[in-house]
Amino acid sequence: MPNVTIIANPAAGHGAAQVRLSALAEALTALGVAAETHQTNRPGHASALAQAAREHGCERLIVAGGDGTVHEVAHGLLSEPGRGLEPAVGILPSGTGSDFVKMLNQPEDIGALARFFLETPPRRIDAARAGDRYMVNTLGIGFDAQVGIQARNLRRDARFLRGPAVYGLALARALLSYRAPPMTIGMDGAAQTLGVAMLTINNGIHSGGSFQLTPGARIDDGVLDACLVPAMSRFTFMQIVPKAASGAHARDPRVRMARAKRFEISSARPFAVQIDGEIVAEATRQLTVEALPGAWQVLG
Repeated sequence: MPNVTIIANPAAGHGAAQVRLSALAEALTALGVAAETHQTNRPGHASALAQAAREHGCERLIVAGGDGTVHEVAHGLLSEPGRGLEPAVGILPSGTGSDFVKMLNQPEDIGALARFFLETPPRRIDAARAGDRYMVNTLGIGFDAQVGIQARNLRRDARFLRGPAVYGLALARALLSYRAPPMTIGMDGAAQTLGVAMLTINNGIHSGGSFQLTPGARIDDGVLDACLVPAMSRFTFMQIVPKAASGAHARDPRVRMARAKRFEISSARPFAVQIDGEIVAEATRQLTVEALPGAWQVLG
């Protein structure tokens, strides 16, 4: 049996992770595996735990939490490559959004999922580097990041809200407050300057809890997919937003879809950035995002 470590965020999904974690631990025990479990207790802790697990010979690293916890684990593994055995990462989704796991072919039943974590061959997938951070699923600039800021504030201030309700209210708040700044955007060297209502650069398809902003994305094709919405009236923008739930916005002529290995973004006005649902900057003026093909391995 493989050496299995679980990194769990007890706060994920307003405590939902704990219930699923107990069920998974029982299922693994029934299969003859006593997984070592570590709980996070501060921001960034999952990164340190992932690095420690790798150095202690972990072969299967299970993340019990949401996209933020997955982001921290991947960031820990990617920021110190080559130190010890590289574990394959499995995900027990328990967070508010849990977008990245939708790209993995995992069973939902806990018993089947436990066996899946033990028996599935590892699969190499892409990641990306944005400044000094690593991204596994999604990076948002402009309106996308404002939604992330509002969602963060709602999770802190309105703890009774969960899942899509958080993102729905965050979306409404961001619509009332966001103003599109002019930006220069380079994609594999070709640059353009325009007002940007929203720029999302994704490895996966899903972001924001239920939106398919980059419906053509794949996590193992070596490139990043982008959705660019130029500055427009709030009324016009509101016509486009609902289409993103199904990916139909990609066929709207007002939306620009692109694919590249490297993006360079700059603006005279500061802009916010979210990575994997976490706000990493609220006022930056320059950012480079670069694909890292086959950078890490997952189960699924």
